[in-house]
Amino acid sequence: MRALRRSLPVLAILIGAAVLRVSGIEHHLANDPADFDEMHNFVLPILRMWKTGTADPSVYSGYPGFFNYLAFLPVVVGHRLAGQFGAFLGARLLVAAFSVLNVALLYWLCRSFAGTAVALFAAALLAFSRGDVRATHYVTPDVVVASGTLGVLLVLSRPGRWRRWLLAGALVGVTTAVKYTGILGAAAVVTAFVVEPERRRSLPAAVAAGVLAFAAAAPYAVTTGGGEGMGMGFLHSVQYYYGDGATGNLALSGRGLALDTVLGHFKLNLGHVALLLAMVGLVLFRPSKPLWPALALLVAAIAVMAMANKVFPRHVLLATTTTAFLSAMGLAALLQRGMGAALGAVLAIAALASPALSSVSLASRYRGPTAADRAVAWVESNAASPALILSALDPFRVDPARFEVRIVDSLAALSPEALAQYDLVVTSGAPPARLADAQVLASLGEAAGSDEGGVTVLRARDSPTLEAAPAPRTVLASHAPESARRAWDGDASSSWEAPAGLVWMTAEWSAPLTVVRIEVDVGAEGSSWPQDLEWQGLNAEGEMAPLRTEALRPQRPRRQRIGAPHGQVYALVPPRALSGIRLVRSDGKAWSLAEVRVLAAAREDAAP
Repeated sequence: MRALRRSLPVLAILIGAAVLRVSGIEHHLANDPADFDEMHNFVLPILRMWKTGTADPSVYSGYPGFFNYLAFLPVVVGHRLAGQFGAFLGARLLVAAFSVLNVALLYWLCRSFAGTAVALFAAALLAFSRGDVRATHYVTPDVVVASGTLGVLLVLSRPGRWRRWLLAGALVGVTTAVKYTGILGAAAVVTAFVVEPERRRSLPAAVAAGVLAFAAAAPYAVTTGGGEGMGMGFLHSVQYYYGDGATGNLALSGRGLALDTVLGHFKLNLGHVALLLAMVGLVLFRPSKPLWPALALLVAAIAVMAMANKVFPRHVLLATTTTAFLSAMGLAALLQRGMGAALGAVLAIAALASPALSSVSLASRYRGPTAADRAVAWVESNAASPALILSALDPFRVDPARFEVRIVDSLAALSPEALAQYDLVVTSGAPPARLADAQVLASLGEAAGSDEGGVTVLRARDSPTLEAAPAPRTVLASHAPESARRAWDGDASSSWEAPAGLVWMTAEWSAPLTVVRIEVDVGAEGSSWPQDLEWQGLNAEGEMAPLRTEALRPQRPRRQRIGAPHGQVYALVPPRALSGIRLVRSDGKAWSLAEVRVLAAAREDAAP
């Protein structure tokens, strides 16, 4: 009973950490689990392993494959019980379990340095870390990397002979097999050898243990020929985050470091008081040498992030965990120097207040509908249909029979002329500067898991009044010219069939038109749906010149509105005065064209 009473505080912290991490963990999954990394890096490869009976975890950039082995059972069992929803939920629950384990590992690590009270503070600080709470609501191997590096620090903090170094080296290898950033744990191991020079003879054995452990845990990262194997996953990851060469790297090309972004995540995850305590720990804690491995790990992690072109919140988890350890050592250092228990408790509460409030608020938002969900509900309740919608949110699932959504990473992907031709535009946060004059139809609250300002539904601006162009005077085609007019007769049941390879069609009018958009419907015949067409225009000088166009509809036919003809809508950027147009399909299989519609700006003297 006495042992149980002593364990109650840490058990309470672990239960609180678990509640924060699983609260709303199923968010987005009920409607559309379409997050790219979750699906394509983890869930789909694991289900492929199960269905095909292969051990190949599909080595992707940054991920050697061991995480897919760890998540195999939760994903497969979840899929068997609840389909795709269960597969994603199983993987997220695994990440949440490792995150709670990290709280326990940090407690054990700090207790060996500074006793139970300080260890409880460290565990609570990590339990309330907003970054850790946020990360466990996705399938994120970075949490498992933090587990591995905490294990390395815990092993290095224990006395022992060469077996300790073998275990530390093996842990670095296994952690690197989860994600290549696990190699940062080697900084702690090498520093520990510097602190204990009498153990340097064991360094080769530790390196060998790490290499063998990596090969055993991620064999396809080592043996797969070509593709992502043979280290290509690592190289692709470096190119993705750091650019291809010195000119592609922001830091090396003189465009700045990412330290501001990194510091922002630190402050959000742990708060100002905890960061100040970490600095105190580095300066005042004695003896200081046992802290050197953790400091080396932190410096290595910050250096790697500072040089990167892209820093996401999950990348800071490793550094956040190490900083929480150093914050606890800062509190311990102040207690060493005579700070009373009462004042120490006040300082600990002050350090915990900010991350606790932030994490509780985040977890509560995960439990309710996200701002994106509310935007979907608003559109389905208030927008007329059919409507063409541009969304900077993914997923954004609305009734596919009423609405059609094109999803982009950023509204900057389209020009203002193209934006103006959407019925609705949905974006995270406030409207960007390029849409400052847009009509805001709805402003919704902060999205769960987002550090930005919610979601806005708006109409970019009134598009120009359009009228259908008259039937062309002449229509010419490279193939089947006798049936080319079927694409211009207004009858979707008739179509012009085109063979494989290079194909073109030209239409000319009697008088110039200010062409704003071109709509193309593909016929039912043919086995290939053309993803892209090139457009040329006949200008006032009688020359056929290339036109700049931007596609407005989703490129994949299955994402286009149910019941609508398959095809594409092209916006001319900018609109052009033309006497004719030519479409060119440079390559592809046989296909067919049911309708081409040209929409022009209405003339000022046109009848109402």
